[in-house]
Amino acid sequence: MNQKIRVVFFGTSEIAAEILESMLDINIEVVAVVSQPDKSVGRKQVITMTPVKTVALKHNLLIFQPNKVIEIQEKLKKLTPDTIVTCAYGQKLPQEILSICPNKCFNFHASLLPKYRGGAPIQYSIWKGENETGISIMQMIQEMDAGEYYIQRKIIINDNETYATLLKKLIELGKKMVKEDLLKVINNEYTPIKQDYANVTFASIISKDDEHIKVTDSAIEIERQIRAFTPSPGCYLILNDIRYKIIEARLLTVNDHFPVTLIIHPPGHIVHVGNEGITFQTGSKFLVITKIQKEGKKPIDASLYFKNKLPDIKTGMLFK
Repeated sequence: MNQKIRVVFFGTSEIAAEILESMLDINIEVVAVVSQPDKSVGRKQVITMTPVKTVALKHNLLIFQPNKVIEIQEKLKKLTPDTIVTCAYGQKLPQEILSICPNKCFNFHASLLPKYRGGAPIQYSIWKGENETGISIMQMIQEMDAGEYYIQRKIIINDNETYATLLKKLIELGKKMVKEDLLKVINNEYTPIKQDYANVTFASIISKDDEHIKVTDSAIEIERQIRAFTPSPGCYLILNDIRYKIIEARLLTVNDHFPVTLIIHPPGHIVHVGNEGITFQTGSKFLVITKIQKEGKKPIDASLYFKNKLPDIKTGMLFK
């Protein structure tokens, strides 16, 4: 039997945890796992382990959680790994770490490079209206997500895709690529392909400002943004200084049986509250909110504002 390849794995999120779990089923010895430090989560600020740490502890793997990766450089060197594999780690690896395994540092990136380099490729692929996405296994270099890629596999993005549903599909694709492609990449069985720099786009980590829906955007842009941010991090509108998280929305259709005046309203203007939900003017066309969450409250069907005559959202008010 061939000697197992010694790997240090860097990862933090759910998709990274699934990749790590799959790696343990092939001819690889994970000699250490590196994940982001545990963080406080939710209103009660409960200290929560990363998904990758949970998998590492389950399998009794050596785990590091440095604030800065450079802090563990010497410890990783002493492990004499053959290769470094990363997926959704959340921090750029310095050259000192990449030099531990020269030309043997590989990353699972959830986009079809050169599109959507950066920390939020899954959200951006929905938000920007792509019809397909996938996973690229690429060589890591100092420039972010700029290395040559060895293999790309694609999946279709459906019209109703959310971040949650697309993540699930990408996890299954990633697990398949671990089993079918990773060892071939490590063993140089694939020819590396240079990225086309003319088509490079970026997917920066979602900021707090990104979460605030811009009512001047078109209805279709806002609808895609809502799906891209569901369930996390979520996006919102402001009404009377109160934040409303918009969980589900759809475009207005010919089957909506209520009169919408042809007068162009200011973006954000609520034109109708009814059984179908809350309809407002965007920068182009109308959007129907079907599920909403008032700050400090539970999510509800937006139709309840009409059925229960809830007073805080009414026709004529203005979302911001």
